[in-house]
Amino acid sequence: MIDFFNKLRETDFKKFKNGKQFEKYIGKLLKECGFRNTKNKNVLNFLQTIKKDVLNDCLEELILPQNMRTYNGVFVYEPYGSQSFPDYILFYDKHIIPLEIKFSYSTKQPLWNGSLPKEHSIYIFASNKFNDVTYFKGSDVITKSEREFLNNVWNLLNDHVETIKDKYNFKNAFGFDIYLRKTFMQNKKNNKDAILDYFKNKKREGLETNVELIFTDPIYPL
Repeated sequence: MIDFFNKLRETDFKKFKNGKQFEKYIGKLLKECGFRNTKNKNVLNFLQTIKKDVLNDCLEELILPQNMRTYNGVFVYEPYGSQSFPDYILFYDKHIIPLEIKFSYSTKQPLWNGSLPKEHSIYIFASNKFNDVTYFKGSDVITKSEREFLNNVWNLLNDHVETIKDKYNFKNAFGFDIYLRKTFMQNKKNNKDAILDYFKNKKREGLETNVELIFTDPIYPL
């Protein structure tokens, strides 16, 4: 995987017209660096049994069961569909590693939409405009307690709106209603020192090193 990250850093990101192209390029790099793409039924069926854990924002680690370690070194692209997390799942040593790909034309931070960085996942973020790439663990950019807090705030807001509508028995003949869209974003509103530039910040080297240690240090936890 160190070879993978080296090749990734040498990439010209201006050649990608959209995120989907970049996603597929990641699969190409994985194969060049020794990983094998698989559609093996045992692997696909196993991934369905652990889907709930993979989508769990706060699960710290996904361990590959002993009986599945014969598939060490394989990856699956879009294991749960093109619109679902993650873009890739890797089997590496004893780890099951969700890999999410983020791509932007002009921003210095990824778009998160309705989900926060997951505790057990690796994120790769590249920019066309800045022709740069970085990578980090979800657990390194937001703590479990912070993630739980933001998710709980969303749940409270959503429940509050529904309670109000039920209280007043709101009904419109043409179906007008309130639609709350779950969206997370990064800004300096609550922290003036917040890091919003993923490419130029003092923590970048440490974030990338923590990802690389997963693949170079046999006792390093995900």
